[in-house]
Amino acid sequence: MSRNKLIWGLLLWIPFIGVSGQNVTYRNFDSFEKETLRTLKESGATSTFNSMHNLKRQTLQTKANSIVPVTLKAANKKTISGEKLVAERSEGIFVVSRYAPKMVRDEQVVAGASAVVLSEDGICVSNYHVFEPVIDTTRVLTPLDSIFFVAAKSGKIYPITEVLSYNATSDLAIFKIDPKGDKLTVTPVGQDLPAGANIHALTHVYGHLFYYSKGVVARNLCTSELNADTNRSDITADYCKGSSGGPLFDDCGNLVGIVSTTQSIYYNEQSQTDLQMVVKTIIPISSVLRLLKQQ
Repeated sequence: MSRNKLIWGLLLWIPFIGVSGQNVTYRNFDSFEKETLRTLKESGATSTFNSMHNLKRQTLQTKANSIVPVTLKAANKKTISGEKLVAERSEGIFVVSRYAPKMVRDEQVVAGASAVVLSEDGICVSNYHVFEPVIDTTRVLTPLDSIFFVAAKSGKIYPITEVLSYNATSDLAIFKIDPKGDKLTVTPVGQDLPAGANIHALTHVYGHLFYYSKGVVARNLCTSELNADTNRSDITADYCKGSSGGPLFDDCGNLVGIVSTTQSIYYNEQSQTDLQMVVKTIIPISSVLRLLKQQ
C-alpha cells in the first residue's frame, strides 16, 4: 500500500466570472497563477512579504506542541445545505502558495496546499508536512524558496508571519497571517464525528480548486491507543493531491477534521497494478484543539 501526501503545485485559483445563469456562476480555473503573480508584483509583496528563509529562522524558536491562545468561532447548531456550505465556507479556505523568482525558469507562483482560518486575527491551521520545509531543521531551502503566503478565494493575498505550533505525529501546523485590516471569514469549529456520520470535503483537488465532495466517516482508528496524536478517521468523501490541509465539515458546516493522506490499495501490491480502492484519511478536530486554548 502506498501512502501519499497531498501537496501540489503550479496552479492557483483567482476568481474570474464567466457565463452565469439561474443563480449558477461558472468560473474559469485556467492560468490563474499569472493573475496572482501580477497581484504580488503590483502590491510590492515580493519585497515586503515574509521570506521563507526568515520564516525558517523564526520557527527555530517555536516549540512543538506549544499551546496557542485563540478565539474560536462557536459551532453552528443548524443543518445547512451543501450549496450553503460551499458559499459560506469557501472564503475561509486559503491556498498556501510560494513565489519562485526568475532563475532557470520565469518567475512564478506555486500553489502547494490548503489552510483553514480559525480566528479573525489570522490564526490558521494546515498540515505539518505543508510547513515541513520551514520547520524541519535538516531541510535546506534554496533560492527558489522565496516567499510563503496564502491566497483567498477573492484573490486577496496575505503574508505568513509566523509558525505558532506544530505536531509531526498529528501532522498539524498552526500559523499566523497578517490580515492587513481585512475581516477574515472564520470557520466555526465542531467535534469529532462517529463512524457513519455525514462528512463534507471542500479542498483544492489537483487542478480543481474549491472542489466539494460529500461522504461518510468510514471508521475511526489510531496506531497507538496511548497516543491521541495518532488518531485518524477514514472517510469516503473524495479528494487527492493538492488537498493537504483542507477542511472537512459536518452537516452544520463546522470544521471537524483536516485532510492528511491517501492510501492506494492494489490487488497486486508488489507491482502496484489493478487499483481497487483509495482510502482517504483525515485528522480529527480534537487533535487540532489540543494545540489551542480558547480565550
